[in-house]
Amino acid sequence: MGFTSPIQCNIRDITEHKRIVVALQENEKKYHDLVSQSTDGIFIFELSGQILTVNEAMCKELAFSKEEFLSMSIWTSSGKIFGTIRLRLTKILEQESIGRPKNTRCRGKNGKLHYVDVISVPRYSGKDMIGFQGIARDITTRKRAEQEIHRQLDHFKVLSVIDRAIAANFDLRSACRKFLPM
Repeated sequence: MGFTSPIQCNIRDITEHKRIVVALQENEKKYHDLVSQSTDGIFIFELSGQILTVNEAMCKELAFSKEEFLSMSIWTSSGKIFGTIRLRLTKILEQESIGRPKNTRCRGKNGKLHYVDVISVPRYSGKDMIGFQGIARDITTRKRAEQEIHRQLDHFKVLSVIDRAIAANFDLRSACRKFLPM
């Protein structure tokens, strides 16, 4: 008679695990699409200031490649690009309230001036702050339109003063005598 060895078999239902994996992949794709298709600049920085990610809108608007951005640190890079953002993030680190979006200016690689509204918030892993994330909305067109409105208002004010001066010195009867027989 031969010796028989026992066989042990463990069977585990992985249906739920597979469902979770598919759901995570779908969520990741939604997040990726949201970031990559956004017309606003989206950024994530480490606490050290190292840029972890920027989207195409930010690269396009400021004329930097993604690789150039990823090689930068907000604490050591040019103030023309990150100056106001640095101040805002320092306030966050100092536990100050930052209120609403910060309207600021920055220069792109090509020197072009951009007006942006920046919303930045801390990034956490558990209870530990590990960096910052934010959105930079280009408001250059709006700011230039506002500047043009202010310029035109200033011209209107000057014309209004001139108009009042002319009206105060203008004698309608004598003007009419010159042009109309009485």
